[in-house]
Formats: sequence, C-alpha cells, structure tokens
Amino acid sequence: MSRIASSPHTVHARWRMHACMRVLLFALPWIVVAVLLALREPAQPARWLLTAFPLIAALSWLVRAWRKHDLPWFAGHLNRHAGFEDSSGLLLGLDMPASGIAQLQRDRLQALWQVVDADSLRLRARISPLLWNLLATLACAAAIWSWQRQIPEPIRAQLPPALAQALGVQSPSLRQIQLEITPPGYTGLPVSTVKTADARVPETSMVRWTLQFSVAPTRAWLQVQNGPRIELRERAGGWQAQHRIDRSVLYRIVSEPALPTAQRRLHRIEMIGDQPPQVRATTPAQSLSLRKPGQQTWPVVFEATDDHGIAARAELRIIQTSGEGENISSSERSLSLAGSGMAKARRFGYVFDLARSGLTVGNDVIVQLTIRDNRQPRSQQVRSASVILRWPPENVDMTTGLDGLMQQVLPAYFRSQRQIIIDAEKLIGERRKLTTDVFTKRSDAIGVDQHALRLRYGQFLGEEAEETKPLPTSDADQAADPDASEPADAGHPPGDQHDHGETGSSSVDAMLAEVSHVHDLPEAATMLDPQTKDILREALREMWSSETQLRLGEPQKALPFANKALVLIKKVQQADRIYLPRIGNEMPPIDFTRRMSGKRDDVATRSNTFLSMPEAAMPLDALWRALGADQEDTEVPKSILDAASRWLQAHDGNERDTLAAIAALDALHQQPECATCRDELRLRMWPLLAKPLAKPMPRGRATPVGNAYLDALQREARP
Repeated sequence: MSRIASSPHTVHARWRMHACMRVLLFALPWIVVAVLLALREPAQPARWLLTAFPLIAALSWLVRAWRKHDLPWFAGHLNRHAGFEDSSGLLLGLDMPASGIAQLQRDRLQALWQVVDADSLRLRARISPLLWNLLATLACAAAIWSWQRQIPEPIRAQLPPALAQALGVQSPSLRQIQLEITPPGYTGLPVSTVKTADARVPETSMVRWTLQFSVAPTRAWLQVQNGPRIELRERAGGWQAQHRIDRSVLYRIVSEPALPTAQRRLHRIEMIGDQPPQVRATTPAQSLSLRKPGQQTWPVVFEATDDHGIAARAELRIIQTSGEGENISSSERSLSLAGSGMAKARRFGYVFDLARSGLTVGNDVIVQLTIRDNRQPRSQQVRSASVILRWPPENVDMTTGLDGLMQQVLPAYFRSQRQIIIDAEKLIGERRKLTTDVFTKRSDAIGVDQHALRLRYGQFLGEEAEETKPLPTSDADQAADPDASEPADAGHPPGDQHDHGETGSSSVDAMLAEVSHVHDLPEAATMLDPQTKDILREALREMWSSETQLRLGEPQKALPFANKALVLIKKVQQADRIYLPRIGNEMPPIDFTRRMSGKRDDVATRSNTFLSMPEAAMPLDALWRALGADQEDTEVPKSILDAASRWLQAHDGNERDTLAAIAALDALHQQPECATCRDELRLRMWPLLAKPLAKPMPRGRATPVGNAYLDALQREARP
C-alpha cells in the first residue's frame, strides 16, 4: 500500500492535466489527417479551411475537459471513498468549518489523507478507446491519400462541385487552352495562336497544344477520333503536346481523373487543303485557231494562279503533226518558260515562229503548259488544256447531180489500224513486267479493237457490223423470245431477215447457210470499184488473222498480219472516190393487218407503275425519326446513337458534314437531355440523309363542279 505524499490540491491539478492530455491524444491524430489532406493540394484554400475544423473541435473539447475536472468534481470523486464521509469539501477548502464539530471533522480528514491508500483514489482510465481512435485515424489518412484513385468515375462525376472541392476529389477542369499553329514553310504564312480548342489550319501544319488545369491530373492526353492517342506532357507553361495535321480530325481532351462533362466534348481541327494550281490560256482566247494567210508568228500566253504560290518556271509541251492519212506522224518537244508576276499569279508566254517550226498545210501545232506549285514535300502538277493552231487544207469541191456526198476514200475511223500495231508492239515490250493473265487480257482487248475495225471495213463490202433485229410492230414482238422468231428454219441465226432459201431446204443447205452466211452481193456493195473491193477484202482477211492471234494472247504472231493489213489499207486510200448514199431514219414497218382495225391485242398497258418505298436501312434514318418533334420528351436510345456513330465513321463522304455530325452526335451522347444538342444534331444530319424516292401526290377531293360533271357522265351512260 502506497501513501499520498502530495497535498489534495496538487493531486487535483495532476488529475486535471491527465484528463486534458487524454483529450489531446484523441484529437491529435485527426489534426494530422486534416493537415495531410491540405498538403495534397497546398494551393487550395478550401483544404486549409478544412484543417481548422479538427483544431477548433480539439480546443473546445480541451476547454470542456478543463472545466469539467474542477475542485467540485475532485471532491465528488473523494466522497465516493468510504473514509471521507461526504466531507471532502472541508478538506479541499470548499466548505469553511462553521462549528467546532466541523473543525474536528476537517482535522480528522487531514490525518486520514496522510494514511489513505493512493491506489484506492487513482482514476481508472482505459487505453482501448485511444487505440481504436488511432486505428480510425490511420484508416482515414490512407483513404484520403488515395481517394482520387479509389473513387469510381461515375460517383466522382456525380459529386457536387462544392463537396468535391472540400473533399479533394474534384475532377480537374480546363482553365485555359492555347493552340499554336505553325504552317509549312512553303505557304509563307506566319505562326498564329488561338485560345480555343477548335481551329482551321493549313495542310500539314504543326499544332502545339498548351493546357492549364485547375487541378493537376495524374495523366492527360488528346484522343483523336479513329486515330492515335497524343500524350500531354507537363511542362513549365502547362501540359503540352504537338501533332502534324494531315487531315481534318475530331479529338477529345481526356484526363485522369476525368474532366467535367461539359469539357469532354469533341473538338475539331479542320484542315484547309492545298488547292492545285489553276492555269488557263489567255491568248489566244479560243482553243482552236486557224492560220491566217500570211501569218508568220503565233503568240500564246498562259495565266496560272495558286493559293500558296507557283514555281517560277513551267514546261511548255509542243506537239507538231505532219503528213496525212495513215502517214500522219507527230513530233514532241518541251521548252522551259520563266514566269512573270507575283508568286500566286504568274504569266507564261511564248511566240512561235511558224516558218522555222516547219508547219505545212493540213497540219497542227498543239501546245500545253505544265505548271507546279510550291507544295512540299510533293508539288502538285497541273497541265493546261490544249491550244491548237491549224493550217487548214484546201477546200474539196462538192459534186452535183449525185445521190450522195463525195469524200475521200478513207473515213476517220480507218486510221486506227496503225494504233493497233502500236499497242501490240508496246504490249510485247512490256511482257516481262506483266503476269500471264494481265498480258493475255490486254492482248484480248487489242483483239476486240481489231474485231471492231474489221466489222467497220466490212460494211463497205456489204457485210453486217452486228446481228440486228427489225424494229417491232407490237409490244408482243418485244416480249417474245428471240430464239423462237424463226422456228421453221432451225439452221438460220435468230433475227436474220435475209432470204437464204425455202423453209423446206435440206439440212446440208441449212448448215452451209449457217456457216457461210454470204452477204457480199454485187447490189450490196456498190460503193467501191471491183479492184478496190478485192484489196479491201484481202485486208479484212489479214485483220481476221491478226484478231485470231491477239485473242489467243500471241501479239507477236499477230504483227505480220496487222502490218500487211495496214499496207493494203494504204492502197485502198489511193482510190479516187467513193460515194456514200444518203440514208434517212429507219422507221418500223407498218402492220397492215392491224391497221384501222381498232384492236388493241398485244398492246402493253401504258399505266404508270410506282415503286414501293423501301424500308429505311441506314441508321441515320432511325436517328432522324428518334429526334423528331413528336419525340422531344423521349430520350434517344443508346443503341440508335451507337449505330449512327458507327455508320458515320464508316461513311465519311463529305468530310466537313460528317465531322460536324459526329461532334453533334457525341455531344448528345454526353448529355442525353440537352434540347439544344438534339436540335444541333438534327441540323447536321440533314445533308447526310439519303434522298427519298418520289411519292405520288394524293388525289384531291372532288369539287362541286367536278361532282356535277361526273354525275352527268353517269347519266349519259345509262340506257
């Protein structure tokens, strides 16, 4: 048993201090948590205001504990001891002794204080509440330190701004954004700066983003729609990134934690493409000029313009023809011309000396100007339209008293045999570079041209260019099967209207008629003299052999036949004259068995047939209906928005309209209840909707005059 060596007032002061220390042990961990929260973002005043709350609470609790553990509280504690007999107030001086008995009681208590057991008067304070309090504060400190990473994004987005700022879980927001646009050097445009996230920039410009957030995010980037992710790096001036713009793009600013909903919309960088240069001939004003008698020079002047500048020099291509007929040849040369004027509008001129150029009667001089702009790394090249100077040939006299017009033997389409030879020689030279299939297809295509040319020449010998059918005399003839047109003559080709024998001819005659099908009759070939006809017939045989080899993919074997056909054609060209009869329009024959009979058998109806309106297949149609005026109170289903978004990304069509529609669609997706977003999306979708098929107009109601007329017709129809 231990004795109390101190006075009652000293013991009271010690116990009072012990109670205050216990209060501080409870409050101090919470003060540390508040300070830790403020240190997360020292620049936020709200955080430091939050620190004051545990300090004020601890101070008030400390004052309350100090006042609670006063002398009356200590006297009450002593009175609970059996030996003090509810008279500890006399011992502590709270009650002054008013009588001798009271004085004796005080002396007895003072003697008792000297021998009382100190353990019996000690306060029983439990340590478990302090431990539980310490564990709670440690858990709060850990939660606050990792609060922004642990809280789910949907919950963080729904927190009120004031509460989020006080708790330190608010999403970072954009305070400022700046775009620095550096156009390519060849444009000559200066560096510009805009304070918005949307911009229009020249092609291949370098764009640098500088962003400043209210709260530094963990990470941030620019997410390009259907494109790469551009990481934002924290620098001294803010979060920065740069990217070269080679197409119009939509992008979104993304951060962790996420930005507010209003700042998560899509932004657009619209690229202004470098337009190709424009060139036109100013002198002469027309594309075809005829040489005048005595003209010795021919000036040509071209004017070229471009949005960012044209190269100082241009190339003038000169093509000069010589000869006539199949003997026409051409020569080509190029000149380098220096332009004059400003970089964006230059003029190029040249004066031809016709005497030195060797231009003769019936020949042409063709010029084209090729210009380039200053675009880098690859310039855009444009060639002007051809400007032609022609030395007209002498006029050909017209005959009189004939049934037709007299002209040179060789029509314009006779001049393509040389081109077939040139194409075949070119194909042979490229054989090593081509696969077998491609080589055979190109050879077959040249064979088709040879076939068409052979049929055209054959018309001068009375042959048919193609199988033709007579014009129908009724709708039943049009609908009938062509194979059944001549059932009695099975060996004759369908549609042949020539008389090749009686219906009852033998099978041998029918087979001969089918394989021979001779049309070279004297009355069908009156355009050429017999000698010219023989030469042309030989040329046709050579063309047939050339066509056969070309169709088999052997152009090298076809060349001898094609060259021989060309020689024969030149001989035909030397003939004096041919005469082409005037041929009018070929009208269908009149069926006299049906004429004036009034019968309408086999006459097809001419009533209009309306196409059924197809069901809307595009997702844009479904979205358009969902945004209608009758659906204003209904939220657009997410499935319709997603389907329309996928369709727009897959069908870019008009790039500007599509990007605007995607941005409006994303805004509605972020804010489904936004009425302005619905109107904007509907406006942007209109140019992208497919044009509906024409619908028949409904017939209006009959007027009184119309009803009276119909009634009169019905009365007349009654017997």
